[in-house]
Amino acid sequence: MPGSRKICFEAFEADLDAGELRKHGRKLKLSGQPFQVLAVLLERPGEIVTRGELEKRIWPDTFVDVDHNLNTAINKVREVLGDSPMNPRFVETLPRRGYRFIAAVSNGGPVREDSEPAKEPPRKKPIPGWVYLAVAMAALAIVGAYLVVGSNQRKDPVQERILTRVTFDKGLQVGATWSPDGRFLAYASSHGGKFDIWLQQVSGGNPVQITRRPGNNWQADWSPDGRLLVYRSEEGEGGLFVVPAVGGDGQERKISNFGYDPQWSPEGSRILFRATHFSPDNSFYVVGLDGGLPQPILSEFFATHRLDSAAAAAAAWHPDGKRISISIWNITPVPEFWTVMIGGPEGVRTEIDQAVSAQLVSAAADLSVAAQLIDFKFRWAPSGDSIYFERTIRGARNLWKMTIDRATLRGTSIERLTTGAGADTELALSPDGTKLAFTSKSVHVAAWMFPFNASSGRLTGAGAAISAPGSATRTHTMTSDGSKIAIVTERSGTVELWEKSLASDNEVPVLIDDHAPRESSWSRDGKRLA
Repeated sequence: MPGSRKICFEAFEADLDAGELRKHGRKLKLSGQPFQVLAVLLERPGEIVTRGELEKRIWPDTFVDVDHNLNTAINKVREVLGDSPMNPRFVETLPRRGYRFIAAVSNGGPVREDSEPAKEPPRKKPIPGWVYLAVAMAALAIVGAYLVVGSNQRKDPVQERILTRVTFDKGLQVGATWSPDGRFLAYASSHGGKFDIWLQQVSGGNPVQITRRPGNNWQADWSPDGRLLVYRSEEGEGGLFVVPAVGGDGQERKISNFGYDPQWSPEGSRILFRATHFSPDNSFYVVGLDGGLPQPILSEFFATHRLDSAAAAAAAWHPDGKRISISIWNITPVPEFWTVMIGGPEGVRTEIDQAVSAQLVSAAADLSVAAQLIDFKFRWAPSGDSIYFERTIRGARNLWKMTIDRATLRGTSIERLTTGAGADTELALSPDGTKLAFTSKSVHVAAWMFPFNASSGRLTGAGAAISAPGSATRTHTMTSDGSKIAIVTERSGTVELWEKSLASDNEVPVLIDDHAPRESSWSRDGKRLA
């Protein structure tokens, strides 16, 4: 359109006159009030646009719930852009003030590299005479369950996919499981003050609470016939329960006094689970619904193959219902899978083609990927021709799909399904194998400083983060006079050691090479670090 106002940022192009947003030339579903909100922010990149200003521009002289409409519009903008409120790339929220577009923009051409978002205001320096307490603060926000919808178009190196946000509850939501007809998702949510199992239509609507027992209830899995949900409960000593999928107080039934991550067998008669949570002890069990005791499995396999030193991270049913697949903990970008006949000592290792391994190694840039130890969840496609799994590479945990030869169980090709910088986890494949639900998680770990009165033992004011934005603090230690702090931090998968002056706010690197420091300690005079 001649004379149209077009603003470009990263792979997006917004035509403000036509009211259209495109990505790589493909038109996205963003119109009406959400597009108007985005347009106002794009007109003033790097500036704070107050909620009042947005109200005057978009809802002048109307009697509507502006707060609700604005929040809905911002959520829609973030959903379409693939943005996160906890770790924003495009739209930053400034509490009680407004919003700011923080990505570099250009008018109809390539994005200008010199167009930078507004910088954070300088932090206040420590006030002399106060004693400060340095602590590490972690905020975990699981923003909701998402669906990945595949495309039947030609295979590109990086295939564009449609992401649809499913949950908008307050609190945390994690661990989705599909109903057999693909119309509903069950998941654990802390919406009611503790974790319980909730049910929601994929197409939208309000969630319905299923469990109400004391303690946290989570890790749900839907039975193949659609009648029951199995889940982990922390009530009392904990254990596994089944409950009708539509809920029902008093209808829960305990099937095991212990266990985590329960999974129904393909035919729905047995449940696979592991004995402990996040503990590599190679203890997996199967239990039925007849009241019998859980039976250990895979013991002969581990004894025969002597894999105790390389413990299993997770297990999942093979689609034939006769075999169990396991993933092995490792610190390389390339996953390791074995498939074992239940009750037998023999197993088949999934050999991975060299081209597949090379693609993963190339994505990781090197083989020092110790963060891989946090990856554990994987699932087979119902067809048995692919494995879906999570993998952390260079600090970002994404979802991958590896094509498997059914006869040999060999990995022949691989595809990256999500490409965000956060942590995509808790994947669940729909029964027909066409959709993937997962939890998108943002983790922010920083060192904070608070004014502290040593005599009364009380904090005397609000704290502030003292570690650099974009880094994750692992450990920290302060000099005896409180003038300096050493921080072990992780940036993009690389562990570094930095020294920060609390008087001048300056920080300098101490170790940023391959040493991967874990802890540090100051000498008494504050001049040396061990």
